[in-house]
Amino acid sequence: MSGKKQKQIKIVIAGPYAAGKTQFINTISEIETVQTEAKTTRKGEKEVKNHTTVAMDFGRITIDEEHVLYLFGTQDRKDLSLCGIF
Repeated sequence: MSGKKQKQIKIVIAGPYAAGKTQFINTISEIETVQTEAKTTRKGEKEVKNHTTVAMDFGRITIDEEHVLYLFGTQDRKDLSLCGIF
């Protein structure tokens, strides 16, 4: 890199339970993703998968020498709308 600061592009990946948000970020990230997984305990969700994201996933992709893409994955949750995210 030429010493120039990279432009940061941030994208939030949001969607319903078990939509594939974590898998998407795991698949395209160039770094080992940061995940906040916990065992699924809600009835109806346990039958779909064993673990779920409780906060967010994080990944990164370098586009070129000038651009880096940060990926944040989270469930589309009603409590997050209170924070102005959705």
